[in-house]
Parts: sequence; C-alpha cells; structure tokens
Amino acid sequence: MKLLDIFRGRSGAAQKKCPVCGRGYPAGTRFCPRDGATLDDALGDYQGFISYRRDGGSHTARVIKVMVEKFSDRKLYLDVDALGTGRFDDGLLRVVESVPSFILVLSPGCLDRCRNEDDWLKREILHAFASNRNIVPVFVDGFAFPNQEFLMGLPPPIRALPNYQAVEYRHEYAESAARKILRYMSEPSARQAEPGPSDAVRGSQIQRNSGNPD
Repeated sequence: MKLLDIFRGRSGAAQKKCPVCGRGYPAGTRFCPRDGATLDDALGDYQGFISYRRDGGSHTARVIKVMVEKFSDRKLYLDVDALGTGRFDDGLLRVVESVPSFILVLSPGCLDRCRNEDDWLKREILHAFASNRNIVPVFVDGFAFPNQEFLMGLPPPIRALPNYQAVEYRHEYAESAARKILRYMSEPSARQAEPGPSDAVRGSQIQRNSGNPD
C-alpha cells in the first residue's frame, strides 16, 4: 500500500482538506503527507502570512505570531508551524495570495540573496505584491536597507519596500510592536507611499524612525 493510501485510508474517503494542495484525507490525519501542512485549519482562518529569512528571522517570526494572536482574534500563518516537513513549493505561494496581509520580517542581510533567481524570500515578496497583499514590514535586530546601488539591482517591488511604513521590533517592546502590526494590518491604504527607488536610502531612515515603539 502506498503512503498516500495509508493517509487516505483503505476506503479512499476524504474528510479533511489540505489548505495548501487541496487534497483530502481521513479525519484522523494531522499533516498532509505531500507538503506537510496541518489539516486542522482552513486558509480562511488566517488573516496574515509571516515571511522571513531562516537565518536571522525565525525566532522573531515565532514571537510575532504568538504576540499578535495573544492580543487579538487574528491568526497568522507561519510555515514552520503549518508546514511540518519544511517543504517549499508553489503551495506556499497559494497561501500568500489567500490571506489579506503579508508580514515581512526583515533581519540584517536578509535581502542579500534576493538577487538569486530561485530565492524563496524573493519569490514570497514578489508574489505578495503581485497579488496585492497588504505589506507590513517588520525591522528586527537593527535592520537597515542596503545602499541604493544594491537596491537598484533588485526587482522593482522589493525596491519599493522603503516606501512602506514599518514596525521596528525589539524584544523589550514586543507587546507594542504586536499592537502596531495589528493596526497596520487594519490600515493598509494609509501607510503606502508611491514607489520611489531614487529615495530608497532616505526612505530607509524615515521608516526606521517611524517604527519606534509608541
């Protein structure tokens, strides 16, 4: 018997649906054997997707999820929790386009590999822009945007990130940061400026100042 048949059960009856690939499984199945997604929640249950670079942003991403869900009834999709196998494929991009807000955790050096064609953080960011998600940048560990010369080598949507008001996350002000993220999730139109790559470096400093805890 194939692994997929084991998850489906001998009768082949499907009672739970994977939110990523859409396949159905028996009621007792916890994870999708193909992409590792949890079967307990539907994508409609989530209001935000947390995107981050593994090296430098994973811990903060988890804290953000916990704090935002603690102070609200909103639920955030974090791939470490929802994708048990850690597999990345186009199913993850379907999650991005299915939730209203895209919470982008920006840690030092996280944009360096975005020049690579197959970089996953780059793919997530570009897909969020293409699907018109509400972009909420979160600066961690003293993040600063690269210089203008480097930014100009990145795709236009990523070059536009300095024009978005951001939240500056610090552990000692985690509650304040979580509440600001919640506010930005509710007020997308008031925070977005027109893209202006030539102002990227100046915009970086403006956004860092605006992200200080209230």
